Amino acid sequence: MVDASTDFYKHVDNFSKFAHIGWRCISGNEHLLSKVLVTISIPTYNRPDTLKDAIDSALAQEGYDDYCVMVVDNDPVDGTETEQLIRSYNNDKLLYYKNNENTGMFGNQNRCFEIPKSEYVLLLHDDDILLPNYLKTCVPLLKNRKIDCLQPKKIKWFEDKCNYGELIIPHISRPKLRRILDIENYVSFWPGTPSGGLFRREAMEAVGGYNSDYYPTSDYCTAIQLMSIFRFYMYSDILAVYRVGKNASMKQEILELFTVNDFYLKRQILKKCRVSDFVSNILLNYKSHAQVAGLRETYNPNLTFDFSKLNMNYSCPRFIYIPFKLYVSIKVFILKLIR
Repeated sequence: MVDASTDFYKHVDNFSKFAHIGWRCISGNEHLLSKVLVTISIPTYNRPDTLKDAIDSALAQEGYDDYCVMVVDNDPVDGTETEQLIRSYNNDKLLYYKNNENTGMFGNQNRCFEIPKSEYVLLLHDDDILLPNYLKTCVPLLKNRKIDCLQPKKIKWFEDKCNYGELIIPHISRPKLRRILDIENYVSFWPGTPSGGLFRREAMEAVGGYNSDYYPTSDYCTAIQLMSIFRFYMYSDILAVYRVGKNASMKQEILELFTVNDFYLKRQILKKCRVSDFVSNILLNYKSHAQVAGLRETYNPNLTFDFSKLNMNYSCPRFIYIPFKLYVSIKVFILKLIR
């Protein structure tokens, strides 16, 4: 449970939380995991239809071959539809694992880093899609800049608006590579979902993986830890597709947790930047109200939120927010130069 006392920078070994739960290899050559440079890890649970799209995109990488694809199933039952799907493939690059018990969403994502032995892990959610040139584009960047974490840009695909074949992916003529520090995420989360992110496996192990206590924003919190210690870069070229399902609507309580967790994490980042409580409250007030409005528009139009629990019943006007945002932006810029 996240609250005002939560220390998001505290190291917690989240891999050990499920050390008592084993896993088993159902199919594939396990030795491959220590021979390739990149493992594309796909955590899944009972979504064979979208999983097929994810696997197909992972196996269809062009111009790069030093990788394998690993699916980690959180359903311990044998003979499921997911297992039948995996067995329908005849590809030496594909491996399939099952946890002996359900480890939860973030526990399974940690397994995606725990099982491989490759230097890098590309995390891909089971409903997202990689573009064919992903690895060919990203691996040289990792080597040239000694990058620990690389997050290329993703495009959202709203299934209720168009079919995948109708999706228009903009061409970025001069993509930019930019390092992101933790302190730059004081009002918005730059990388977004970790799906489609490429991580040095040892870096993820060093920060302890995803902490399920921060659910549902564990990925945000882990990214901040990575940015504070390791070389975390964003790349402006679109190399993955983030699927937003038909009639997607998150539950009221989940969206409330998103808002509350983000509030306290951003407040700690602002505190690290030595921003006064007065300025911090103005920024967080405006962004929290804007976040709830965005969640209503994208996921659940019936979302309600009691802002009194964050002591912000009234929304800060934009004309007040902007100058304070500019002030903090300059302050963060100076801190970046020092670091």
